[in-house]
Amino acid sequence: MDLLIAGGRLATPRGVVRASLCIDGGRIAKVGKPGAMPRAAKTMKLPSSSLVLPAPVDVHAHLRDLELSHKGDFASETQAAAVGGISFVVDMPNSRPPTLSASSFAAKRVRMLGRIAVDVGLNLGVQRNEEELEKVTDNIAYGEVFVGPSTEGTVVGYGELAAALKIIARSGKVACIHAEDPALFRERSAGEYDHGFARPPEAEEEAVSRVLSLNEGIGARLHFCHVSARRSLWNIAAYKSRKMAVTCEVTPHHLILSSQTYKDLGTPAKVNPPLREPEHVEAMLQGVRSGVVDLIASDHAPHALEEKSLGEPDAPAGVPGFETLVPAILTVFERSGLSPSTFVRLTNLAPARIFDIPGKGFGIGRDADLVVVDRKRRKVDPDTFISKAKYSPFAGMNLRFWPTMTILRGTVIADGGEVVIKDHGRFFSPAGEQDG
Repeated sequence: MDLLIAGGRLATPRGVVRASLCIDGGRIAKVGKPGAMPRAAKTMKLPSSSLVLPAPVDVHAHLRDLELSHKGDFASETQAAAVGGISFVVDMPNSRPPTLSASSFAAKRVRMLGRIAVDVGLNLGVQRNEEELEKVTDNIAYGEVFVGPSTEGTVVGYGELAAALKIIARSGKVACIHAEDPALFRERSAGEYDHGFARPPEAEEEAVSRVLSLNEGIGARLHFCHVSARRSLWNIAAYKSRKMAVTCEVTPHHLILSSQTYKDLGTPAKVNPPLREPEHVEAMLQGVRSGVVDLIASDHAPHALEEKSLGEPDAPAGVPGFETLVPAILTVFERSGLSPSTFVRLTNLAPARIFDIPGKGFGIGRDADLVVVDRKRRKVDPDTFISKAKYSPFAGMNLRFWPTMTILRGTVIADGGEVVIKDHGRFFSPAGEQDG
């Protein structure tokens, strides 16, 4: 065996157990009692308080790069993911230039070579590009499709979306929807601007309802990004009860923070859709409990600090999320009586299943993509982030379960908050091709 990990507890889909595991050839080879494990070339003894989990598969991220490299680039942001305990990220297409064609997709893929610390998959954008939707085969999914406007995203009308969904349905892949209907946005003067007032929950709820209805006669696989409004979950649950192919995600910031955070911090907490009133936050947690929420994703969306300091309404929407996802979610789960196994399901098993990413999970023969966390409390300090985005809506919060080590295919890529291997990541293609 290549590596024996002993001493900690393992968070499996069925519960937390005290056991050791062996890794061989980049995969989990054996799990069992410490005294019954085979010898390995290297043994890693963990503190008894450590918890070992399958590393999150984050299917909603914006790595920037290209013409937006001042906000973040493939190297800086995948290293932030590595330190944050994340082994796999999916990059959205609203970069500059946007990823809307076979040529722009290939250019982004080449740009990543030798620069990514974790595995990366790419989505293809949707914007009056029906021919290109059929040319590209190595994308994870389609979208984020912007029904409403957002940073670097161009609005796709419902008619245009219907045409695209017919093509996407034939591919068998998922259409990722940013659901906010701009017809329900509200106007206010700059001096009185409140982002949550300008983009109310009704705008999201209406867009979710219309897209679900639009897709009824098409049958594409729908995935709603960053759901934040109570009635959105109700609509999604109703369609799920009819066995429709629809899933949804919630972000850590929509699951934990509220509109009060925006009032306290201002634009460093500005996101699309906005942080909501407490009743919507509670609805997201209930959605996790009930299973209506399928997965958790970060919506990692870095900006330069000077851009976020512009004030309203000029500051862009988006926050970095890689380095806070694990401690934020595990801390709120502990407080809410939810188990680490629920974390495993929502951050690893479900995203891998929904987006057809093989080898994930926790079992013999699975990828040895692991994160080790401890229970020590530490405050969120954005100045220490690896990401180029040195701000956070979680700034100052006292969280547990910080990652101490990240393992990708059996290799330690981050240890003690530092990246130790910066280029171990691979480009992942559902078509079977891999770079790296």
